[in-house]
Amino acid sequence: MPDNLHFYSHGKLLLSGEYFVLNGAKALATPTRFGQHLEVRSASGRDGLLFWKSLDEKGHPFLTVTFELDDFKILERQGEVPHYLLQDALRGARNLQKDFINHKANLEVTSRLEFSMGWGLGSSSTLIYNIASWAKADVFDLYFSLLKGSGYDIASAGAKKPIVYQLRNNHAVWNEIDFHPAFADHLLFVYLGKKQNSQQAVRQYLNNVYPTELSDQITALTEKMISAGKIDDFIALMKEHEAVLSSALRLEMVQTLYFADFPGAVKSLGAWGGDFVMACSAENPAEIKKYFSRKGFQTLFKFSEIALIS
Repeated sequence: MPDNLHFYSHGKLLLSGEYFVLNGAKALATPTRFGQHLEVRSASGRDGLLFWKSLDEKGHPFLTVTFELDDFKILERQGEVPHYLLQDALRGARNLQKDFINHKANLEVTSRLEFSMGWGLGSSSTLIYNIASWAKADVFDLYFSLLKGSGYDIASAGAKKPIVYQLRNNHAVWNEIDFHPAFADHLLFVYLGKKQNSQQAVRQYLNNVYPTELSDQITALTEKMISAGKIDDFIALMKEHEAVLSSALRLEMVQTLYFADFPGAVKSLGAWGGDFVMACSAENPAEIKKYFSRKGFQTLFKFSEIALIS
């Protein structure tokens, strides 16, 4: 193998279609400017070992594991983050590509995040995407063998700009679009500071049955959000999207809970209750930032600062 290999994938934000994307609704998502790197190098020492190190956005290790290459058995591990997804991803990649690491030479692998794990931007999906790229395996086959979800995060991981994503007959269909509305400077993404368990949210959602009409309604809202040319129209669509999901999921809207006095709309992104929200207001963007800062929310990004739109 080459002495050095490098892989990279983007994080994700789901702007519309959360939950109902699992039932075939169209969803609008964007890859983020923050992602995850994977570097593979040859290593010295006793043959047959893989030395893995996962680094956070500050370069600090949060998981180190020594694997046997034969079956990815763990010989040693350190860190508070569970190792199960990593081990399952390596074994899953081997199942899909039998010649994945079919040698005995030692390897040193470093995975490095560009965003905080707590942000919910896809630390798992970017890891899976990078391992699949390394193994030259089908990334969706690997993803669906490991996690329950729609797969929009996997499509976002390799995208260069926002996407429209849909599951049709259990197959992922998506296309990149030029989504950069004229009012983009009035879109703000705010981290609520509450990391959500997306897999748990998916399981809870799938335990219920929802009318097909709801998926059709969410699809229509996604299409209208993409084509909205005026900020007032976009704000109204955000509020309608929230109201539809709030009624279906029987959950309180985030704006009602925390931002009832916000002069515009605040919409949940992904699993409700945490991670990032999207805020839109016709007010001066600087004043929008001040509003959230006064409420104690300091992790804020403008659309152009977090969304990959090139």
